Amino acid sequence: MAASLPPGISAAILAGAAAIIGIAAVPAYALAVIPFTVPFGELAALPLGGGIGATELGTALAGAAWVANGVRHRELFIESRALALFLAMFLGVAVLSATGALSFNLAAKELAKWGEFGVMAFAALSLMSAARLAFVTVGALMVAGTAEALYGVYQAVLGSGPTGFLLGAGTLRAFGHFGQPNPYAVYLSTVLVLAIGMLLAFAVYDRPRLRTPLILVLTAAAACISYAVLASFSRSALISLVAASGAMLVTHSRRMVGILAVLAGGAALLGLLGAFGLLPPVVTSRFAVLLDNFSLFDARDVTLTSANFALVQRMAIWQAAWAMFQDNPLLGVGIGNFDLSYRNYALPGWPQLPGHAHNYYLNLLAEGGILLLGSYLALLSSLCVLSIRNALRLKRSFSNSGEPATIARYGLTLGGVGLLALVSVHHLFDNLYVHGMLAQTGLILGLCLAAARIRPDTSARPAPQ
Repeated sequence: MAASLPPGISAAILAGAAAIIGIAAVPAYALAVIPFTVPFGELAALPLGGGIGATELGTALAGAAWVANGVRHRELFIESRALALFLAMFLGVAVLSATGALSFNLAAKELAKWGEFGVMAFAALSLMSAARLAFVTVGALMVAGTAEALYGVYQAVLGSGPTGFLLGAGTLRAFGHFGQPNPYAVYLSTVLVLAIGMLLAFAVYDRPRLRTPLILVLTAAAACISYAVLASFSRSALISLVAASGAMLVTHSRRMVGILAVLAGGAALLGLLGAFGLLPPVVTSRFAVLLDNFSLFDARDVTLTSANFALVQRMAIWQAAWAMFQDNPLLGVGIGNFDLSYRNYALPGWPQLPGHAHNYYLNLLAEGGILLLGSYLALLSSLCVLSIRNALRLKRSFSNSGEPATIARYGLTLGGVGLLALVSVHHLFDNLYVHGMLAQTGLILGLCLAAARIRPDTSARPAPQ
């Protein structure tokens, strides 16, 4: 029967059967499926309809493994009550906003994405009972990220892509299987922060191990992914990665605050020199483009040119989002309904549906009002507190000659801090939660939170947080 199906679907069925057999033996292996479905799921799309794809099936598989493992051990519970409380609060407000939505189907799809986030986060927290299981999932993230990075580099080298992604001198922006350079770059960045966190931990606590084959492979993967991010020419991803790296360094050592302050002062000095015309024009022009992303103006008062089109378009979308919020300040127009409501708020000359507000905080204000944005910020803050606290706790638990697996777990907790900084900054420019990325974000955060609780020398179930 499988031979009569298209090759992509046949391969997906065979891979799924093999995965189910492995997961039946070790439920935690279900978590290693999601890293491959996010970038490559559409290559073997199943004709199920209803918005159900590989990521949704992978999430269901992980949830089933989580429940089955709990029933088997007669201890099914949710780890981290704080996370559960803030996520439930966010989902409760989201459901309230959906009651006034123009389309409940669109609201239900957005709610389902956040359900995937919760399933993956709590499944990772529950199933990660030993360090070796965590590193299997980390390996899957690195393999999938490296493969997607190589595909993007292949696109850029061959110049194979839409003409809209072409820059000067025939340079093409890499976009991978995501259809756009920005989501492609930020997907790679979510994997890269984990590699940076672990490499930082080994560089500080066990430098000789940096020359071992496994760490060299991790370094090569990080280098490949970094090159692909650069090949995307995504400014938002680069800015977010800088913020993520700074957050990890500050979490690791308070002395880094002073160093980063000096760097920030240097950047301010460069800006001052540029303002007085003391820098080369090519440098000042790049700074000007960067600063323009933070400027506010009325899109209706600007003469549109090819040079400022993207900036004015973004401002027009922001103004429409702000108008939605002003008309619906408490619960917005309904979660997931930004595009549907945009028609009624679009500025003259900007009728094209944008997909989202190109600023996630404004998007939340428009769709769910001040209540949804407030509950999201509370959820984000709780995750930041948990991640930083776990990183500091794990750092205190070993000496400079700590056990390698413990050092790697500390690196994962740093990666969790970096991921939260990455998400927070990137959402000033775009929306990370597309293309199955909410499921992957939940998986990585759950993995990083679990890393502080598991022990490298046992497969026993850890105590709940």
